[in-house]
Amino acid sequence: MYKLFTVIIGFIITIMISFNSELQASVGNNLSLVVIHLVGLISVIIVMVVKKEKFSMDLHKVPLYLLSAGLIGVMVVLINNLTFSKVGASLSISLGMVGQLTAATVIDHFGLLGMKKYSFEKKKLLGFAFIILGIVVMALY
Repeated sequence: MYKLFTVIIGFIITIMISFNSELQASVGNNLSLVVIHLVGLISVIIVMVVKKEKFSMDLHKVPLYLLSAGLIGVMVVLINNLTFSKVGASLSISLGMVGQLTAATVIDHFGLLGMKKYSFEKKKLLGFAFIILGIVVMALY
């Protein structure tokens, strides 16, 4: 079931990036970032109100580096906005996937960022090779 959810998320992310890119083309980079994140903030607040969740600012217990996720989110949207319209949807998403796959493999193998270790197995190289070959074909044709 979780694998299906992951495929659905990939589909939704592609639509989101397309919308973000169109918004950026209409209003510019900085304003699009403000609108995108403001709408996200309002959406989360609405969900919290509907679910009657309390908003707790108990951030002093959270390691400072975890708060950088917001900045990382802004950078992801900014870079997607800049590249999506220049290289197209499939190549943009595919190249991003290579970055995600590489980072995820390193995080898994070494158990970085507090994650459980999942040792890299050489047989995964075949999967990497197919992905990279597919991206090369998309980039060339």
